Formats: sequence, C-alpha cells, structure tokens
Amino acid sequence: MLNEFPTEILLEIFQYLDPKDPGLFAVSTCNRRLHYLALPVHLAAYDVPLDLTSKELILRHEQLEVLPGLQSALFIRRLSRLSCSFALNSARREYKVEDRDVFFRRIKTLAKFISRLEGLNEVTLSFQDLNFWVVEESLGVLEAWGSAITALLDAVLSSRCKKLSVVGGIFIVHASQFPRWNTATQNIGRRTTVMSDITRKLASHLTLTKHDTHRTIDAGQSQLEILNLHSRLLLLHPVYSWTLAAFKATTPNLTSLSISHVDIPESSWDDVMPSIHVPALQTLELHLKCKIQLLPFIQFLLRHPLIHTLSLGRELLPSEEAVAPRDCLSQLVSLSAPPPFVHFLLAERRISSIFSLRVLANVTSSTPYNVAGINKELACCVAGLEQDLIRMTLAIYVDYNASHWTGFFPDEENSDLYRARFRGLQRPLVDAIQYAQTLEFESTCPSDGFEDLALRWLPPRLRDVSFTKCLKSNADIQSFVSRIEEARPTIRSISVDGVLRNG
Repeated sequence: MLNEFPTEILLEIFQYLDPKDPGLFAVSTCNRRLHYLALPVHLAAYDVPLDLTSKELILRHEQLEVLPGLQSALFIRRLSRLSCSFALNSARREYKVEDRDVFFRRIKTLAKFISRLEGLNEVTLSFQDLNFWVVEESLGVLEAWGSAITALLDAVLSSRCKKLSVVGGIFIVHASQFPRWNTATQNIGRRTTVMSDITRKLASHLTLTKHDTHRTIDAGQSQLEILNLHSRLLLLHPVYSWTLAAFKATTPNLTSLSISHVDIPESSWDDVMPSIHVPALQTLELHLKCKIQLLPFIQFLLRHPLIHTLSLGRELLPSEEAVAPRDCLSQLVSLSAPPPFVHFLLAERRISSIFSLRVLANVTSSTPYNVAGINKELACCVAGLEQDLIRMTLAIYVDYNASHWTGFFPDEENSDLYRARFRGLQRPLVDAIQYAQTLEFESTCPSDGFEDLALRWLPPRLRDVSFTKCLKSNADIQSFVSRIEEARPTIRSISVDGVLRNG
C-alpha cells in the first residue's frame, strides 16, 4: 500500500520520520522503488554522502551503525577509495562483552559490503582508537578475533584492491599466545627448502575447521600492488598466520611494502623476514624500533634485487657490524637510513646508482649528536658527494627535553672537527656532513636555545631547510628566517612547522 503513494508524498513522509529509525531502513528493503527513496534518507542521517561521484567513502567509527544500509545499497557499486575507522577500548570501566561483539559484527558487515562491490582500488582500515588487551582472554576469543579480522582482509584482497593500509591500534597479547615457528636463519642456497617449510606450516595454520572459517588466501585473486602494514594487530596472534600467508599470496603484483609503527618482540622478526618473498618488490619501508639480524636481512635483500627505493627507520639498528655483499641492491637509487645502515649497504658496493641519500640522525639524552661517528659511517659516500652525484638530506630528530640544547654537541670545544668547521682551521677529518643540501630538523620540545644553535651549525651547501617543533610559540620567526638567509644566502627555501617562510 505504501508503494502506491506518489514519490513527493513518500518523501514528505520520510522527512517526518527519524532517519536513524530501523523502520526506515526496513522500508528500503521492501522493493526497488522504496529502496531508492528511503535508503538515501537513512544514509544521510549518518553523514554518508549521497553523491558518490568521487567514488570515495570515509567512515568514522561513530558512523558504523550505517553499515547494514550500505551493504544493501544498490546505487553503490564501485568505489575508488574506502576508509573505515574502528573503536574499542577494553580498558574502559564501562566496557562490556557486548561492546566486543558489536565490534566483531561491524567488521563482518564491512566485509560483506566490500564483497558486494564490483570494484575497489584503495582501502584503509584504521584501528587508531582500538585498545584491547587479550592477556586474560580465552583461546576462543582470540579465534573470534582471527575469524573477524581475516574475513575482512580476505574480502579486501578478493575485491581486486590495489592498495591496502592497516594502521594503528593497541593490541596486547601475552607471549604464550604468540606462536613462534622454528625458522632459523638458513643459507641463501637453501631458501627454497625454507620457503617450502613455511608454506607447509602456513597451510596447517590456515586449514579450515569448524572453529576457524576464514579461507586460505588465493594468490590468483590478489591484485595488490601496495601494502602498508602499520598496525601490530597484523603481526600478533591470531592474525599473524594470515599476514605471513598474505606475503606469499600477493607476490604477483606487490611492488611496494611498508612495515612501520609495529612493536613486536625482536625475535619475531626471525620469522617474519624469511617469510617475505615478493620478487617484484621495488619500494621497501621498515620503520621499526628494534635491532635487526643482518644475515636474514642480507638474504631478504638478495631475494629482492629490484628494490630501488629503501627507507629504514631512525630507530632501527643493526645487531652487529657487517657489510652487505657487493651485488646486493644493484638497482638502488634512493636510500633513507641511519648512518650505520648507510655504511652497511654502501661500503662495499659501487654507488653510481645512488642518487638520493637521506641520513637519519636520532639524538636522545643518551645518544648525543656524534659528528665524527656519522662522518665515519658516511665516508664511503664522500666521492659521490664531492662530485655532486648524490643529493644528501640530513634529517636530525631530537628526542629529549633540553632548554638550551646543551647535549647536542657533547664535547664540541675539544673536537678537532668542530674547531675546523667553526674556527677556520684545516679540516683534520673527512667531513661528509658538509655536503648536505637539505636539512630537516625536528624536535619533541621547542627551545629558546635552538636559534643560536641553528645559526652556528649549518652545512655550507644547504639549499633547503625545514624546522619542526624547534621554536617556541613566542619566537620571532621572521627574524630567525632573516638571520638564516644572511648566514647562508644560497638557501632557496626555509620552512618552519610546515609553512614556507621565504621565497
């Protein structure tokens, strides 16, 4: 009977209803005409854009009640980009088991929505507002996590998505709940045997049972080209085995892999590193806060000879002193890494292919800015820097509270290199830092003492400089910029907290 009303009357009726009322959504499921009239009103109540000409859909966690409506929407067939944020905090006093069940239900509904789409290029799953402790949870709850999350990830890969980013989340798992496999480092010549063993173990972990219904990833379905793994959730049980399987399943097309902001036991990387084998890989980012075993890392690099862009985080450290083989990374063009890794990767190889070098100096209360130490690590690059074959960026990150930056140069008055640079004496050490053309300075604490430090410490060949969180809010920024320009007239751009201040 409702379907017999004219469109204008129906729209008037819908305007008087609470658009979030489940009854309105129920009306939209009656027939095709009511679907196209009632469902847009229901979606609009959750700020879901009715005009999806941009093919972009961004859902905040407070909008996720609308997922059943989206799942049924006949007028949403293709999306260029889908971004969805989830929230769950088991540490809240008001937390209830029902909250977790709602969380799982929404993840499963999103998976069904994605499975219905005819096309989807890019997906971002944000767990920034997730704070979940599973230390005291039963194995059944962990399996529920695995079933829900992996069903969603499988749906993304099956959608022929080309870019997947999984970010954020505090997910605490007891060590006894985190599986370790006996994948001791092997020689490169035995890699095929190692990978076969890993594949066999993956198969056993992903065998379908009545308790675990997520399917093994189909490598033939995956069109993934970019994988950004920025959440520890994917490298902890119960999603760990899915992630390692994904590294194998996405090999046909994956060219860019980023693993960052992931905090798991260092020993776990002995499992992860041998499991990654993506022959087409060209861009790799590893931004981790841990030491890394160099032998498995060398084996990893030798398995991926097409890498031309490599970024290693400022807190990543080699476990020992070593040098990579000469034939390692022959296609490398751009390198961003702490000084020890610059030496590790470039000391024994020709550097004619390197065009861009970004050196990451991490300064803390226990790790002062060691000019001599950095120059020693960069000595292998001096020839290329002198001939202007390598463009070097020096990125300094100061992570301590020092009002006058007294610890930046620990013994500068007694340093031969310091006297040579600032007092005009003959240079006693090879100084690679002087060839930096770009300087990026970032601090965790603005300081009154930074201006004087910056003015007396600027490599002579600088072209571009940026300062982030270095100056206090009451600082005279324009005066500071003018003094920088006077000290280094060749500088082209000066940026303070993301704002270009000259030119």
